[in-house]
Amino acid sequence: MLSLSGAGNQEAVESTTAAGVASLCIMYMLLFSVILFGRTPGGARPGWGIRLGALAAFLVALVSLVFQIVPLSQGADPARFAMKVGGATLCTYGLGAYLYWRGTRRLTLRPSTPPIRAASRGGC
Repeated sequence: MLSLSGAGNQEAVESTTAAGVASLCIMYMLLFSVILFGRTPGGARPGWGIRLGALAAFLVALVSLVFQIVPLSQGADPARFAMKVGGATLCTYGLGAYLYWRGTRRLTLRPSTPPIRAASRGGC
């Protein structure tokens, strides 16, 4: 699909790899933001050492996300490359959000069924 948009082999590999790494960066940023801003039901928070480590990891993931939109090859147009990486990442997360929404919608529309009980294996 990327080859249809005028990308060569190297740029197509770079953009798909960058989109994958950008997705990982976003997931790690979400993970570390839970440590930074989340609370337990009792209201306890992690210690300062853990939060400082989570902040450092969050910033590393953020910087890595920014660097994913910069092409490595000299021939690639930076703006076009950034649009490809950003578009692929947004499409991936959009598809995931749609599948999650569809699954939760199916669960709410399905009539509740009684739990399945294990069959007895008499004689053992």
